Amino acid sequence: RSTVRTPNRNGGLMGWLIFIDILLIIVLALMLSVTVNVHLNDETRIKIRYAGITIFSVSPEDEKHKKQKKSKEKQKKSPDDKSDNISADNENPVQNTESTPNKAKESKKTHKVGKKADNNGNDGLLSKLGLSGDIGETIEFVKQLILSASKPVKRLIGHIRVSNFYLFITASGEDAAQAAMNYGKINWLVHTALAVLYNTVKLNVKKIDITADFTSGKTEYELSCKVKLRLGTAIGCVLWFLFRTAKLYLKINSKNANKTATAESNTKPKAEKA
Repeated sequence: RSTVRTPNRNGGLMGWLIFIDILLIIVLALMLSVTVNVHLNDETRIKIRYAGITIFSVSPEDEKHKKQKKSKEKQKKSPDDKSDNISADNENPVQNTESTPNKAKESKKTHKVGKKADNNGNDGLLSKLGLSGDIGETIEFVKQLILSASKPVKRLIGHIRVSNFYLFITASGEDAAQAAMNYGKINWLVHTALAVLYNTVKLNVKKIDITADFTSGKTEYELSCKVKLRLGTAIGCVLWFLFRTAKLYLKINSKNANKTATAESNTKPKAEKA
């Protein structure tokens, strides 16, 4: 009797379920936002979080911990290491003063060689980008690069959300007149910056309080806000920028190829006539 093996449907179903789970995890990861908590006054506090995990933080406590670690590492170094270094320095022979001019010449030669290498490196980079090294061509390439980056950068900035924006400023000066002048300047700067932010990012202002202090002589400030940006939006804008840059690169290479082809076609009749 011949037996017919039926395909294992459970295995295929498990594979599809795993694939769907992985896809859902990637989609959720892209939908999550990178959060930056900013608090500025006499002390700077910045904390970057993603999915509830602190990726990067700046605070006075962190700086204190770093200083403590450095001091502990210095204390761990034994005095035997210092004595070994001193003995090694004593064993080194004294160099002749006659060798100093030769060293100066050698340093000049190496400096010139380094400059030549840097120039060759720049020429190699321009040739890789499809540029001949002409100043006008380089300026045009920079202009096209800025134009290609403008749309992705605008889209990226437009998706930034700034919430819980608090700003407290106490303007002061050496005397009452100076304090009043500083108060007017700070008001103008703050409201100009707010107008720019309203037109570029999604801004949610909670409170702004600017006051004048005619006695203390010290200007104080405190700023706090929360900045959010979706990871998927950031990655999409970066990929869009790379696509536009690659398109620009191909365009420049095609132009250069056409130029070389026309130059070769012009030189051939001259060679035939000769």
